[in-house]
Amino acid sequence: MKTLLIALAGILAASSLLLAQETPVTPVDPIKPNHTKSVQSSDPEAVKMTATILHMIDLDRSLSFAAKNVKVITTDKGKVVLHGSVKSLQESTTIEGYAIKAGAKKISNKLEVQ
Repeated sequence: MKTLLIALAGILAASSLLLAQETPVTPVDPIKPNHTKSVQSSDPEAVKMTATILHMIDLDRSLSFAAKNVKVITTDKGKVVLHGSVKSLQESTTIEGYAIKAGAKKISNKLEVQ
């Protein structure tokens, strides 16, 4: 019985060691901060523009799940930044069009087609 417990403990330790070696770790780059939260303006017009764009995206049934989860950031000067993944160039163009309809003065389209 004691031998069986020792053998099981050894197998458990070996398997956890293998799992630890196989699990990739994504390093965080301290030099490149996440600008997503700090760029969004608290100006009421910018907040309204962001909400309008997100609402248009949400209502469009032709957009994929990925496209409906893009990040929309609006600065106080009417610049809109689009981040995230989309399934096609058509989705990217559609979302950019929504930003134009909402009144964006400048658009930085950083959407990645997957």
